[in-house]
Amino acid sequence: NWLSSDGRYNLENLLYKFDVDNFFYLPNRKVVNNSAKKSVSLIGDACWLCHTGASVFPFQIAINWKVPLMIYGESIAEKDGRGSYKKTISFKDKLYYGLQISSKVKPEKFVDKNFSQKDYSNHQYPSYQSMIRDKITNLHLGDFIFWDEQKQTEFIICKLMN
Repeated sequence: NWLSSDGRYNLENLLYKFDVDNFFYLPNRKVVNNSAKKSVSLIGDACWLCHTGASVFPFQIAINWKVPLMIYGESIAEKDGRGSYKKTISFKDKLYYGLQISSKVKPEKFVDKNFSQKDYSNHQYPSYQSMIRDKITNLHLGDFIFWDEQKQTEFIICKLMN
């Protein structure tokens, strides 16, 4: 939601070097501001839209483009300090982890006289049935390799930002 010009340059540079397609989603500014204000009291931080953007949008793309596997970097246990390695997560819970642990509330909580369900439709999880039908799954590299954010950042800077 708040990507700087340096951030945009870095993203474009990585996309070029990896030679991959990219979907870029930038929500309506009024929706961003409305959700940020309400988000503080609903979930304890101003970034509900960030949480759903990182979790819901990839699932919507996976369904719409028939991409069955999504690979995230850090482990869900380290993503935002709300998760844990101690608890085993079911397949269904893993699909809805972003909603249950990170964003915590559904888009309906943000609907009011100024903002409709349609305004928040890009932040609505696909149905569980559609994810099962399309065999959608997600993995976190941090569940398989030691995830050191500083080392990953240094690797990117050294190998990919030249």
